[in-house]
Amino acid sequence: MVVINKCILLTIFIFLLSFFINLSFCYPKSNCDKKKWASGLIKKYNVTMVLTVDHNGCGNFSKIQDAIDNVGDSTSHATLIILNTGTYRYQVLWG
Repeated sequence: MVVINKCILLTIFIFLLSFFINLSFCYPKSNCDKKKWASGLIKKYNVTMVLTVDHNGCGNFSKIQDAIDNVGDSTSHATLIILNTGTYRYQVLWG
């Protein structure tokens, strides 16, 4: 009788765990509005590459360092990195 109870409890636990894991994918991380990335700087400085950073997952990158690393050392084109509002707390290395 004890073995059956443990099996039932384990089955219920696995079911609930899988339910909550799947539930987290049902809701978007945030409202991703593409209009927020518009910038007058793109035309003014003839920017050819725009990289967006948003810690909620709505940009090209979620970390500033990843966007900087993507620019590359030998690029001769103007690149603009746009950050969404938020607090980014980590060290950023350039060059």
